[in-house]
Order: sequence, then structure tokens, then C-alpha cells
Amino acid sequence: MTVIYATKVDTLGRSPKEKRKKENVVSQKLLFFAVEKEYGIIEDHLVLAQEENRKPYFHGYPVHFNYSHSGQYVVVALSATPVGVDVEHREREITPRLLQRILGIGLLQPNEVVGLSPINVWTRYEAAFKIGVKPPLTRYFCEYDLDGHIISVCSEKDAFCDNVVLVEFEK
Repeated sequence: MTVIYATKVDTLGRSPKEKRKKENVVSQKLLFFAVEKEYGIIEDHLVLAQEENRKPYFHGYPVHFNYSHSGQYVVVALSATPVGVDVEHREREITPRLLQRILGIGLLQPNEVVGLSPINVWTRYEAAFKIGVKPPLTRYFCEYDLDGHIISVCSEKDAFCDNVVLVEFEK
């Protein structure tokens, strides 16, 4: 089962560099929190490592994860199989030129984008790209709405949680 955790992050008034740093710190905090809740593994037992392609993983544990941040939200996806996640504000503009370029790459199949809005196509593309799958491998998508944001998740299994788990960390 693929599960999604999210939290708000306050980055108002920060420079772009400070904002990115804060989002990364909160992403990792949310990741460790979610792994403990879902798998009972505490942070002290987890060692983050990187594959050759720089994708992070937990050394010695078969927990796949991915995270994303946009606007005021950080999201983490956890799964038993490779997983990718992307979050974007629904108001983000995806130009026709960018949409054409995304579709021209061929990572998404035509049946995976029929009837979707440009922002949904973008988030699906980002989620699929993050797990590194290339057609025609089997993969599944699930979308969630969160306070004006769209979350797209891509996984090799068609087993997704019903809702996003919202977490509020003490400030």
C-alpha cells in the first residue's frame, strides 16, 4: 500500500535558498515520522544512502519513498515498491509549450493523460520521472486534492491510501 503524508511548512519571508533549506529539513523530518508510524522503524535505525542516480534509499530496509514540496506543503510517499510523488499548487501555469515538451518525451502514455488538466499532466510526469520507469512498464497513478494543491503519486502497484495523512509539527 502506498501512503501519503503531508505537512505545512512556513517559509514566508525567507530567501529562495533559506526556503529550500527549510523545505528539505521538514521533508526529512516528515519522512522519518511517516516511516516510524507506518513501519515502526525509529530514525536512529535508519541510514540514508544514495543509489548511483542519486535517488535516496534506506540502507537495509525495503521501504521505498519519495518526497516533494511546493507552496506551503511538503509531501512524502511511502511504499513497498518504487514510488514517485509530486505536489503543485493548482494555480501554477503550465504553458502549452511546456505541455508539448512533456508529452513529446514519451514518459507518459496517451491513455495516462486523456482528459487531464495541464497541471495534472505535469504532476503525473514528475511523479513518473522520479521512479525512473520507462514505458511500457506497468505503473499506476493516484491523485489527491489538498487545499488548492494537486498531489500525484506513481507506483508499480495499484494500491493507494484513501486520504493524505496530515501531520502538524510543533513550531
